[in-house]
Amino acid sequence: MTKQNVSDKIKNAKILIVEDDAMLVGFLREKLEKEGMTNLEIAIYAEEALEKIGKEKPDIILLDLILPKKDGFELLEEIRDKPETKDIPVIVVSNLTSTEDKQRARELGIEDFLVKSECDPGEVVRKTVEVLQRHL
Repeated sequence: MTKQNVSDKIKNAKILIVEDDAMLVGFLREKLEKEGMTNLEIAIYAEEALEKIGKEKPDIILLDLILPKKDGFELLEEIRDKPETKDIPVIVVSNLTSTEDKQRARELGIEDFLVKSECDPGEVVRKTVEVLQRHL
């Protein structure tokens, strides 16, 4: 994927990364910025994510399910319960691999479920672009 493949609309999309692993956040930020997507917000905690979602109205959320304090499932439920945020596309990027976890996330209306150990940041960026192309 090169910058030319990413439209201006996608480059300007607001992306919220909800992740407590600083190294993964760094890799994702680097890959997204390389594709020209620089409108990034980072949240480590679910509460912080909710605040940023309310203020920033992201175009897409990359969500880890294992977070300090409140988990990603609870955050996803809160996002889906509010009319102003219920339609924000969410890609789960998690180390949870059980069928039950994947099913629960899908029932909460996610776009995709990526297992961290089975994909690289480049794959996350590709999925992000795909989802943004469908929603913007």
